[in-house]
Amino acid sequence: MHHPAHMCAPGVRAARVVCHGLKISDDFTPRLTGHVDIHRSTSFNGIELTKDFFNPDGSPNFRNILYHDQLAQARFTQAGFGLDYQLNDRYALSFDWHRNFAVANTHIYDYDTTFSISRGF
Repeated sequence: MHHPAHMCAPGVRAARVVCHGLKISDDFTPRLTGHVDIHRSTSFNGIELTKDFFNPDGSPNFRNILYHDQLAQARFTQAGFGLDYQLNDRYALSFDWHRNFAVANTHIYDYDTTFSISRGF
């Protein structure tokens, strides 16, 4: 995964991201599926938040501040589990829970939970 060049202003370097993950799933019933997963994401060539928000003379570096979401050298590991339930041939419910480990240079949070409904066409 990487940020497309069209998302950056001219002369702004984009962080390159390398992701590794493993997901194991099983069908408990014809409608219920469960999974466990682990995911590691590491960025290269990015800026260190918030240190690089300032120029060497101490003035604000507005380019880095404005494009920090594309430039940040983020690193994190996430592990979790989830369930998917197929309501019928068009709709499914999903639940995922993840714990974050080794978070650096990105939004810091311990857990995230996602509930969703999907519709097939």
